[in-house]
Amino acid sequence: MKFLVMTKMTGSPNMSKEFIESFRKTLEDKLDSGEWDCLYQRVAAGGGVGIVNADSNDHLWEIVATFPQSNVYEWHVEPLAEIDFVFDKILEWVG
Repeated sequence: MKFLVMTKMTGSPNMSKEFIESFRKTLEDKLDSGEWDCLYQRVAAGGGVGIVNADSNDHLWEIVATFPQSNVYEWHVEPLAEIDFVFDKILEWVG
C-alpha cells in the first residue's frame, strides 16, 4: 500500500552537524530499502512530503513513529490508489 505523507515542523529539531549527517543517512537508507519511494523538502513550510510503502496501517504507524525526531512534526497521511486500478474500475462501472 502506498501513502502520501506530508509533514510540517511544529517544534525545534536538533540541528547539530552530527544529527544532520545521521538524519541524511537514515533518509538515504529508507529510500534505498524501498520503504519510501521519494522524499522532498517543502520550501516554505518547514517539513517534507513523500510516498511511503507500508503493508498495513500498523506498519505505517511504525514507519512514522520511528522517523527521526518524529515528535517535532505534524503528520498528515493520505492513502493512495494506483491510477490504472482506478481507471479500470471506472470503466467496469460505466460498462
